[in-house]
Amino acid sequence: MDMTIGSAPRSSERVARLARKPVTWLVVGALAAGVLGFLLGSTAPQTVERTGQAYVGNHMASIKADGIYYGLRDSVAWTDESGTFHDDGWPTFL
Repeated sequence: MDMTIGSAPRSSERVARLARKPVTWLVVGALAAGVLGFLLGSTAPQTVERTGQAYVGNHMASIKADGIYYGLRDSVAWTDESGTFHDDGWPTFL
């Protein structure tokens, strides 16, 4: 190692020392996994459209789609036939 008194080690030597530490690799791996997970999750579809049979009561409904029952009551977010989104309330078509 070519060093004089009071001088700092060269950057290539510092990088080589860091590369030998397992903690460095754990941090690098965790960051890479986080970035990969974010990229995969951000491109996934957010909603799934299903078709099923619904049973409607007084501000209550149950829907069976693909063998799974889903329940609604009182107030739900919904989109009307003209494409307008409603945060809450009861759909007029039910």
